[in-house]
Amino acid sequence: MRIFLILIQMIWLFLLTVLTQVGGLIWLLNRAFWTRRKSIKGRWAWRSLSFGLLYFFSAIVLIPLLARLNGRVALPLGTRSERPVAPLSWWTCLSNRHYVTPALYELAIRQGRFLQKLDAQQHLVYLDANFPFGRNFPLFPHLSHGDGRKLDLAFFRYDTREQKSTTQYPS
Repeated sequence: MRIFLILIQMIWLFLLTVLTQVGGLIWLLNRAFWTRRKSIKGRWAWRSLSFGLLYFFSAIVLIPLLARLNGRVALPLGTRSERPVAPLSWWTCLSNRHYVTPALYELAIRQGRFLQKLDAQQHLVYLDANFPFGRNFPLFPHLSHGDGRKLDLAFFRYDTREQKSTTQYPS
């Protein structure tokens, strides 16, 4: 049974690292903190809650600051109505898949503003960009996205009922 639990933890660590780049490290730090506290009731729930809070704090505050040292900038967060460039889903931002080089950041913002000049309802919507750290760290399933110079954009859709293009994307 113990080997099974260790195997599950290794798979969890691997998945967190592959999908978010830093999730595995944050999980290990959180786990190291909680292994010393054996007498707390509901330790599993507290450990899960603390991991979630630590990961969220890291993704919103720490990682963007450290990514700048690596030459990466986070693309804008927020809803599509607020900014000229926005993610299609929050999963992209929470999994740290929205970092690009400063040159690509400026280009995306410039193109988003140009698009809004043509139609105020339109926004440049991105899907995946890059991870915040390292060169050539593969961004699954986009193995070519390791250098910070690639950005996946969502297509615009033409709504035949309302006779206009839209940024409302079907699932």
